[in-house]
Amino acid sequence: MAILEKFSEALESYNMVLKLDPNDIETLFNKGNIQMELGNYEEAIKSFNNLLKIDPDDIETLSDKGKALIKIKKYQEALKCINKALQLDPDFEPALNAKKEILKSRK
Repeated sequence: MAILEKFSEALESYNMVLKLDPNDIETLFNKGNIQMELGNYEEAIKSFNNLLKIDPDDIETLSDKGKALIKIKKYQEALKCINKALQLDPDFEPALNAKKEILKSRK
């Protein structure tokens, strides 16, 4: 079975769980990351936004939303997410790496 098929199956499973519990934080996070793997960055951002409505200080989600925004070249918005994550934890490596990527892309 191809990896894309597995991702698609996982996405279907996440959607079923979210029909039962639309506020399942772990499922929203995983769905967003699967959508990123599939290159569906806008959809990933929607999943991350839903999670951030529940937990606005989820550092991993802020960082991953920033990464998705980088992929669609929304650097200012990405920087806001990344900076918020770094306010919560200045040493959070995924956010530090994303910020470096933003700074490189803006040169």
